[in-house]
Amino acid sequence: MCRFTEIVRHRDIVGRAVGQLAAVLNVPDLDYLRDTLLEGIRQRLVADLTGDAAAYRHAVFSSAAGVEEIANHLLIALGGTQLEQKTLGKKLADIRALAKDASSYFMTEKNLEHLTLLLGGIRNEVVHPDHGVPPKAELLALQAELASGLAMSFLHFAAKAIGAFVGPSGILLDVEVMASGPEENAGSWYFGFDGDSTGDFLADAFHGPDGEVKVAERSRMVRLVLDELVQLIRSENGNEGGVIFAEGDNLLFKGPFRPSLLAELQKRYHAQTGLTSSIGYGRGLREASIAMRLAKTRAGDSCVGVTIRGNSEEQPNKRMESTRAGS
Repeated sequence: MCRFTEIVRHRDIVGRAVGQLAAVLNVPDLDYLRDTLLEGIRQRLVADLTGDAAAYRHAVFSSAAGVEEIANHLLIALGGTQLEQKTLGKKLADIRALAKDASSYFMTEKNLEHLTLLLGGIRNEVVHPDHGVPPKAELLALQAELASGLAMSFLHFAAKAIGAFVGPSGILLDVEVMASGPEENAGSWYFGFDGDSTGDFLADAFHGPDGEVKVAERSRMVRLVLDELVQLIRSENGNEGGVIFAEGDNLLFKGPFRPSLLAELQKRYHAQTGLTSSIGYGRGLREASIAMRLAKTRAGDSCVGVTIRGNSEEQPNKRMESTRAGS
């Protein structure tokens, strides 16, 4: 009964994660991917009960097959790369190559390197054991669990990495990071502001006997500085724009591009809280949202602007290499 409950739990988790990727890619379903990942989990659970080494190996192969299916969809979304007659390792290497120096996306080569090499390594160890001696059941059990966990991590990573950059038709948007800011006062822009590590800033205050007082103080500190930033934006922009959203440590506002204002926002936030912040901007809300996400992946006090070049919805074969800043 306990194992049945665990299988049902995994079925819900895998189903939701696969559904998220299907929504990102704008495809009806990914039944094969879901079934393959679940088969890996089922075989692992069976092997945990029986100690059957063959079931553990089957679990690793099923998880690897799921990873390969995710890789296939990623490669198609990122440029229609030829998939036939390529091993899993080669496909993962192709994804790393697509991500190399592609600063417009979250899927950087550095982020992918350890994940993909470990995924491929586990499968290869099972297929080609050292000295031809099959690993013991204990090691296979660890490999099966790792393979399943890494496959799910890769699935979540894939959906989140490209989700923000896919248009309504499922085509990857041609996002360009602006090498420099636009001319000052050159029309109206949307700006997102987000404090960095605010959650940790508040969580650190929980420790100690006076934790409740510290949390309240820090929460009030963030609230007061956000109110100060709102007033500064309204003072600077006047009737040319305004604050659309202000909550927690987040701001969304519209107005002309003024580097001095953006620098002052970050300066005041740091002065009041000791924390850095991130700013993302673009001509539209979508661009500002993408820019904000990219800014959060960089060092503190970052400021990133993006544009969506051309009509990406009508150009299905945009490759990540074409999105490098300054290209």
